Amino acid sequence: MLGLPVPLARVLAVGLGVVTFLAVASIISPGSSVATPAQDQHAGGFPLANDQRSVQPAESVHRPLSLGVLDGREVRVEMWSGPIAPTYSIYDADGRVMLSGARSDEVYMTLPDIDIRSMMADVPLDF
Repeated sequence: MLGLPVPLARVLAVGLGVVTFLAVASIISPGSSVATPAQDQHAGGFPLANDQRSVQPAESVHRPLSLGVLDGREVRVEMWSGPIAPTYSIYDADGRVMLSGARSDEVYMTLPDIDIRSMMADVPLDF
């Protein structure tokens, strides 16, 4: 670069970059921006952590997603995501609800013949 030693060339390049940045920053000032603060603090954007009006219970935020279905001869088990652990809905062969929205320990206590932990899908898993 113009026959200058490498360290001097680097210092000059950095200095030129700083001068260019300061020149552009002095021309473009944030005061000339068209953006203005919102009149209503709750008009949009993200709620603040300390904003009490935006606080909702965790139950109303969680929307369960299906984790799958296990169909057997005697029962059908639907697995759902839960806020802490999966939940299960169990139906008999005729489609009647035996248990709905239960944790695995509740399934075991209510229907001890159904062991959720030992159930397996009949399809190969792609891991």
